[in-house]
Order: sequence, then structure tokens, then C-alpha cells
Amino acid sequence: MAFVGRLGTELTVEQGYEAARLCALNALAQLKAATGDLERIRRLVRVEGFVHCAPGFRGHPQVLNGASDLFYAVLLDRGAHARLAVGISDMPLDAAVQIQVTAEVEG
Repeated sequence: MAFVGRLGTELTVEQGYEAARLCALNALAQLKAATGDLERIRRLVRVEGFVHCAPGFRGHPQVLNGASDLFYAVLLDRGAHARLAVGISDMPLDAAVQIQVTAEVEG
């Protein structure tokens, strides 16, 4: 795992941004594997991001921008999405960021 630890103590917002970007790259790889071609993605519906953070950390949206910015860059208008950014105190494997993506795919 490339980024482990809590945002606001072990990791900076910039590192969190990169962690979210890496999550988005992995999500795109999974979408491509599932559909065969990213052109079959009609649109991203929702991105849920979970940020492993220290008490008092308030940079969740800036961290999740790493994922959103990448989705917009790769999918253009199809990458527009609703988003949820949540801070949590513990994460499996001490991961810095985790995302869940819901996409609409051509039949």
C-alpha cells in the first residue's frame, strides 16, 4: 500500500490527495476490467471517500479532490459525480484513503 497512516498526523493533505488519486486510478482499472472499455462508462454517479484522519482534521474535501480531479481529467463530462467525503478514525490495513465508485454503464 502506497499511503498508510492518518491525515493530519502522519500524512499531509498533499499526500492524501495523491492517495485519493491512486484510489481513483485503481477504480478506473476495475471499471475497465469490468466493462472492457472505459468508453462504455456513461457517467460516474457517485464517489464516496473515506479519509483516515486524526481528531480535528477538516481537509476531507481537499483530499478527495485527488480522486475527483482524476475522474474529470480521464472521463471529461462523464466524470462529473456526486460526492461524499467522510473522516474516520480507523481504516483497514491503516490505509489513508478508500473510495467507492458508482458508475452508469452502457448496456
